[in-house]
Amino acid sequence: MLANIQLNPGIQLDPELAKVVEKLALKHPTWVFKSNAVIGGRSYNNDESFHRSIAGGAALPEDTRYTRMINVLQDGVHAGVIYLTQHYARRSDQNWQYVLRSQRIDNGRKGNSQATRDPDVAVRTASRHFIAQSLPEMLYEAMAGARSSLHETLRDLSRPIERAQYAPSAATMQVAIYNLLKGIPFHEDEIRTAFLSEKFETALANFELSRHMAVQPMRGVMAFRGQYVYLHRTYSETVGAPRPPQYYDEKNEVVRGEVRTCSFEELPRPWQDKLAVLQLMTDTELVLDVGYRLNESTFLIVE
Repeated sequence: MLANIQLNPGIQLDPELAKVVEKLALKHPTWVFKSNAVIGGRSYNNDESFHRSIAGGAALPEDTRYTRMINVLQDGVHAGVIYLTQHYARRSDQNWQYVLRSQRIDNGRKGNSQATRDPDVAVRTASRHFIAQSLPEMLYEAMAGARSSLHETLRDLSRPIERAQYAPSAATMQVAIYNLLKGIPFHEDEIRTAFLSEKFETALANFELSRHMAVQPMRGVMAFRGQYVYLHRTYSETVGAPRPPQYYDEKNEVVRGEVRTCSFEELPRPWQDKLAVLQLMTDTELVLDVGYRLNESTFLIVE
């Protein structure tokens, strides 16, 4: 295998995918081809593997599997992905196709991907369109992923209380509240047991954390190559000056500014303190009045 094709242990390229990847690896020796990668705060992982090639044939031994997807990196930055998918056509014996995805591909309604059955066309398409993301593009993509993941985390934290998962039945609660308001004695045992349980207390704490953090302004910070990247926000523009990049904050408001890079020590001290806490947390963990960690290099910190 060529040195710039780097696969996980026990993983081989599907023979049909290898027809494209090996040609690209020879044509572009500085490109690196990986089945799994974390670049600029985003995971590009391929958890699917197969015992047989997409074209059929003999099965691999139990400890070896084929991958049908490969990530392409340029100078350590993601440039695109190539994968195989099933695709049937009446006039073709080939029931698969190559799909190439990159931000540089503009295929109208089909988005940033292009499909072909011809491996040579796939090689030409990748050579033309696979260009590494710029730092602003990486930051925007990382922050979009972080905000989306934060939304899911907030929803998961609040769901048990919103759905009354640990509360008594609705009928029991209605009778209890009515009797309480009327001053009528009632049996409290079922309600007391439910609301004083450890599960309910944990769910309530998570609900309050979710409600509180949902309204906190947060700033995105991305760790990349030993530096920290963030958007320096500016809400006014100088007449005649070039328009800086546009991004969207957590409330979907347009924010203008420039992407800045600095060392950890050059960050504002409050940012350092919050990042230090988040770096000790697990992925997708939310910390009260500190922020949110998507992964080891992507963070949202409370301002």
